Amino acid sequence: MRTEIIDMIDYKKKNVTVLEVGCACGATLLKIKSLNHSADLYGIELNNGAAAIANTFAKVTADNIESNCMSFKEGFFDYIIFADVLEHLNDPLLVLNNMKKYLKDGGKLLASIPNVMHFTVLRGLLGGTWTYQDAGILDRTHIRFFTFHEIHNMFKEAGYVDMSYASTNIGKRPEDDKFIDDLMKINGVINTKGQFEAYQYLVSATNKNEEFLEKETEIVIDEYCRKFIVLLLRRIENELDLDNSIDTLLEVIAVRQVSPNFIAECIKQNMVYK
Repeated sequence: MRTEIIDMIDYKKKNVTVLEVGCACGATLLKIKSLNHSADLYGIELNNGAAAIANTFAKVTADNIESNCMSFKEGFFDYIIFADVLEHLNDPLLVLNNMKKYLKDGGKLLASIPNVMHFTVLRGLLGGTWTYQDAGILDRTHIRFFTFHEIHNMFKEAGYVDMSYASTNIGKRPEDDKFIDDLMKINGVINTKGQFEAYQYLVSATNKNEEFLEKETEIVIDEYCRKFIVLLLRRIENELDLDNSIDTLLEVIAVRQVSPNFIAECIKQNMVYK
């Protein structure tokens, strides 16, 4: 049962329609039904046996999502769920493009995606290993790998808007914190600590309509990045190492796709000499 995905759904809405891709035996769909009795549940599952079990309480078909032979009505679903599925696909961008037409205007695609930039993966890579495992980020069945920026760019290229992100973490030891700090020193200021700590990203992306087209969409800035931007602005405000501070800020803005509005808000809230 994917509780982190379940928590991303608005249960106040009646007659919500939900499709889970890779629903297995349907534990997540069943929990959604218990929270919203009027929910209309659908699933796609490769394994025939698992699909048959889930089909006892949801409309589940045993099919391959990459076949693009879906029989759903266009503009039908409020939510489409990809819980640890995109990394198993040959062409996840194409699938995201294809599935968009089945979402209602303002409907959301919810996904969980492992983060290959996690410190455990980088520690192995720096030691010369990239060893596949039975589960986890280097699951031997994964054929695609993603960082935060690549996830954002993929959804943006597929035409989704209003993206929001969260992450799940695993436990760390003091030596892990030191390793992450060392990575940040090597890497400079472009990537923040949160991107080394995130084990998995949770994504909510919206199908565009006229309302969303009028909204400015921007990458969600994590807390570490926000604090660093404020620090740079204060250095610029006080003319400390001015040229280098400006160059660094411009680099952060470019790489993290920070909007002018976000910078203006940071100035408004934190600067004396605005």
